[in-house]
Amino acid sequence: MDLKGEWAIVAHTPKGDFDWKLSMEPDGDSFTGTLDLVESKVALEEGRVEGNRLSWKSTLVVPRKLRFSGNATIEGDEIFGEIRMGAFGVRSFGGRRVATEPAG
Repeated sequence: MDLKGEWAIVAHTPKGDFDWKLSMEPDGDSFTGTLDLVESKVALEEGRVEGNRLSWKSTLVVPRKLRFSGNATIEGDEIFGEIRMGAFGVRSFGGRRVATEPAG
C-alpha cells in the first residue's frame, strides 16, 4: 500500500464539514506526517501501518490543548476513517489522494 503524499479529506463535525489536508511519509511499518486543520497544523505521532490500515496520535494546541488519535483505511487513492477527540467525540472523514504534478 502506498500512503506517501498528500490527501484531501473532508471531516464531518457537529459544526459542519471541514476540508483538511493529511500529509504522510512512510517508513516501513510506521509513518510520520501532518494534519492541516482549519486553525492549525499538527504532527502525526506514533504512526503505524498494518496492511491498508493506519493509526496515529496527535496533539492539538490551538484553540486548546487536546490529545487525540486517528485511524484510517486506504483503498487505492481513497482514504476514510475517524479521529477520536476525547470529550469532543469522534469525527469521521473521507477523501482522496492529491494528484502530484510530474517533475519537469
